Amino acid sequence: TQLGEFVVTVAAEDYLISGIENQGKDKDLLVISPNPFNESTTITFNLQSANNVKIEVLDMNGKLITTLFEGISDAGKHQLNWNGNDNTGKKGDNGVYFVKVTSGNEVRLTKVVKMK
Repeated sequence: TQLGEFVVTVAAEDYLISGIENQGKDKDLLVISPNPFNESTTITFNLQSANNVKIEVLDMNGKLITTLFEGISDAGKHQLNWNGNDNTGKKGDNGVYFVKVTSGNEVRLTKVVKMK
């Protein structure tokens, strides 16, 4: 497993997720855009094959802010949006967060910045 930082469209750049397609030196595996963001950001990821996927947003201390998706995803490109809110719908503070994508037994993690 490799660790690193990436940009998410979500939805990452140097972390490895099992079953996620390797395109363009990993930059397209997990992409977050825009990053930094104000109102919302899009997370985009690619799967080589159908797999169980969990997409979470964590704060700087690793505390779960929200779960954006949990379930089986088909092979191919997927996108989802994060509006910066937590699991209760409360608007999140400005700052650094991490988008964590778990696919099978592997994890990919990337930094995303929320600012006004």
